[in-house]
Amino acid sequence: VRGTIVSAVHAGWRGVVAGVVTRAVQRMADDAAISPGDLVAAVGPCIGVNAFEVGSEVAQAFEQAGLGDAIDSTRLTAADGRPHIDLRSAVRKQLTDAGVSPDAIDVSDACTFGKVDDLFSYRREGRRAGRQGAVIGVKAG
Repeated sequence: VRGTIVSAVHAGWRGVVAGVVTRAVQRMADDAAISPGDLVAAVGPCIGVNAFEVGSEVAQAFEQAGLGDAIDSTRLTAADGRPHIDLRSAVRKQLTDAGVSPDAIDVSDACTFGKVDDLFSYRREGRRAGRQGAVIGVKAG
């Protein structure tokens, strides 16, 4: 079974706090009859902590999901005191909590909000934002 299954999981902040990542790890491990420690994970481009300013209700959702460490209160904006969320660290925590080895997790530092020429961002561009796609597969042979 090793190396014969793959999965692509997309989760915005709502999916992360709902546990999509954790459930995906468990499902893959169960379906393949392997330990989550045998999995390899990659976290693709997402909004970075510098750009991911949220309201108190979103920060509270992260707290309630056990992801309070992803709330970066040191970046509170002077004008309105809104926290920022480190989505990458929240996903990494969920992966490791689910049993994936920290050494088996690759996290992209590309920020979908900041890389204007390379990536689309609904937060930055609104409804006019383009769309992105990803492909994942098992190498033959």
